[in-house]
Amino acid sequence: LARDAKSPEELYNLRRAYLELVAEIQRLPQDEAFTLIFRFLVGMPVAEIAQVLGISEDGVRMRLGRGRRRLAERLTGKREDG
Repeated sequence: LARDAKSPEELYNLRRAYLELVAEIQRLPQDEAFTLIFRFLVGMPVAEIAQVLGISEDGVRMRLGRGRRRLAERLTGKREDG
């Protein structure tokens, strides 16, 4: 096997983690979800996301930060009150 080759179990676990991540992103508020998808799944730069969404680059960064925090809380089982 090549050095970077993954076992079937590793591939299964990666796929499962990816699907869990996508499911949690879809549960976020729509503005945060779209921003995270554009940045991390599509690979768009912040400036392009700002143009597409019609907001400032600082607005994109704010949504990314909020979305990442909320996503991390959900994935680690923590829930934010309120």
